[in-house]
Amino acid sequence: MAGGDDYSSERKLDQTPTWAVAGVCAIIIIVSIALEKVLHKLGKVVSFLNLLIIVLHSCSFLKEIFKRTINCIGEYYFLCILNN
Repeated sequence: MAGGDDYSSERKLDQTPTWAVAGVCAIIIIVSIALEKVLHKLGKVVSFLNLLIIVLHSCSFLKEIFKRTINCIGEYYFLCILNN
């Protein structure tokens, strides 16, 4: 139990079985691919939401212009009736 024991529970990489190293590498690769796919889908959702916000903002802008145009036409029509 002294610090100078030659018998250790840790293994070096060259003493580790190939299947164990391959298993750990496979897990790391699978997790990284899954994470990449999730981030890609999240990016698509965020992009769609940004586009939707832009479209809705444009619609509200056009709605405001349409209201102003209708008000101007109505006022012009009302003034034409009063002048006749």
